[in-house]
Amino acid sequence: MPQRKFPSMAILPFLSLTFLLCSCGSRQPQAETSAVSATEVNEPFASFSEDLQSSVKSLEFRPGQSMVVPVTLRNTGSTTWASAGKYPVTISYKWFDRGKQLPIEGERTLFPRAVKPGESVDVPVKVTAPQSGTDLVVKICLVQEGVAWFLSAGAKPLEIPVTLR
Repeated sequence: MPQRKFPSMAILPFLSLTFLLCSCGSRQPQAETSAVSATEVNEPFASFSEDLQSSVKSLEFRPGQSMVVPVTLRNTGSTTWASAGKYPVTISYKWFDRGKQLPIEGERTLFPRAVKPGESVDVPVKVTAPQSGTDLVVKICLVQEGVAWFLSAGAKPLEIPVTLR
């Protein structure tokens, strides 16, 4: 009959702790790994829908000044938004002067977490003013990187009038 080998006494406390954790319902590492893929966007969206709100109704900037605008965004589409993956979704802005889009592309702000359809999340959006302009509006919206700006695909952006001083 083969002789059984038992672990050395040094690892018995480790094995006991492992048994205790497993028997108490701790999550296995595989559960963490599978959750990561749910927070990535790896396909272009077929439709673009957003609802953006802010307590800020107008802004006053000095040329080139940066400011944080609090934005609550609600996912009104059918696909989860996440700021990771091949085609991540971020929040950004475009500047308009007298209704004409300026050739300035806004900084990107990442989401604090994935946003499922119907969910809302608060995002502090950093906005930097242009160097000049007279009748300015900043349009804050989402962008699926490498695919489309939501406002260019028909979604309604958050529009805030801006005064440069």
